[in-house]
Amino acid sequence: MKTQLFVCFIFLIGLSACEDFLKIDPPKHELSTPTVFTSDAIAEAAMRGVYSELTTSFFANGLGSSITALGDHMADQLYSTSALYDPYSDNMILPDHQFIGQNWSGLYEIIYQANSVLEGLAASTLISAAKMEQLEGEARFIRAFCYFYLVNLWGDVPLVLTTDYRVNSSIARASLDLIYDQIETDLVRARQLLGDDYSISGGGRTRANRSVATALLARMYLYREQWAMAEAEATKVIEHAAYTLVSLDQVFLKNNTEAIWQFYPTQNLPFNTREAILFLPPNASLPPSVLLTPELKKSFEVGDARMVKWVFDAVRSGTTYTHVNKYKVYIGGTTYTEYSVVLRLAEQYLIRAEARAHQEKLTEATSDLNIIRARAGLAATLATTRSEILDAIIQERRVEFFGEWGHRWFDLVRTDRASSVLGTLKPDWQEEDSVWPVPLRELQANPNMTQNPGY
Repeated sequence: MKTQLFVCFIFLIGLSACEDFLKIDPPKHELSTPTVFTSDAIAEAAMRGVYSELTTSFFANGLGSSITALGDHMADQLYSTSALYDPYSDNMILPDHQFIGQNWSGLYEIIYQANSVLEGLAASTLISAAKMEQLEGEARFIRAFCYFYLVNLWGDVPLVLTTDYRVNSSIARASLDLIYDQIETDLVRARQLLGDDYSISGGGRTRANRSVATALLARMYLYREQWAMAEAEATKVIEHAAYTLVSLDQVFLKNNTEAIWQFYPTQNLPFNTREAILFLPPNASLPPSVLLTPELKKSFEVGDARMVKWVFDAVRSGTTYTHVNKYKVYIGGTTYTEYSVVLRLAEQYLIRAEARAHQEKLTEATSDLNIIRARAGLAATLATTRSEILDAIIQERRVEFFGEWGHRWFDLVRTDRASSVLGTLKPDWQEEDSVWPVPLRELQANPNMTQNPGY
């Protein structure tokens, strides 16, 4: 992958910023794995650097270009008073839009670092067996996590499995199936290597463990329509004693038992989560800028407690602004009470419900669905046929995961509902809008890169 930022990462970050990343002085032309991985402590520092890059790159430029923000704008969940999001709300994204390049480059930067760790581990004879397994498992999970978003945002993408710029500079796009195969390989291996313990994090449920890898594997199988495998993997997480559903008030608190994986807050900054900065009004006199669409507001059933607990009407000068209210702490100093939730148990119930419905296990599917509905104060679903149950699950996912990681966008695309839902809301909608354009600078830098149709 040869992009301005990616090449900079190989030639410059590989030259100089790697010292910051690894806190050592490797040669000035490449990552020096024998030097880097001379002890468990140095290898651990390298892995912590990957997590640091991960938590910042998914909120490129701090807030607005995150997948959470863009995904729900592209779907029918959010709109903004800022014109910055118009290309995403209108599905009129151009290949040179800054957010497109930032997300592409950010994801590949994390992959590069994960590859660096994997290569360093493979070359080292000085790392303990336990640390070797832990860090390889984490690096493989993070690589899979990044590719999951790449393939669901762009479709076919380059498969980069090395830090060698001579290989990466002209890699063509690999097929979606090939990327998914690699994601599966990495997640299965990560699960074999990782244990159940979160104690290595030092900050709660913020490092990958066996259940984190299993949860993403369940989602991946769902997206690939491998229903039995999705059901099996989700069941492993649901039946694990470490995870239980919590009340709506607790879902986004740090270290709660519904959380499977969370992002630790950026250190030395006076906020808990970047989602709170994105969604909440900055103070009692200013309105929020990112708001719920009328379509999302109308989709909540009467009596749905999520509309009370996770949505808020801010009144400013007589105007009501309805915003996401899942995270409550806008500025909270360095005493953190909320962590960004990446994977949580409710998703596993709805993954299993959908997978079971596709296998005609309708009673079991509605049972899982009703567990999530009951938590929201709703009666059992009236859906009885397979088609009705699947529709009910997609609706439940909509009101459960709004403002989280672009779930609604991905659900519309993967279930072939995007055109029927968005075509009536967005006059310029085209089927080709279901994937992002490849960033312009990638096309200019890599002779083997091709653009997605429609762009």
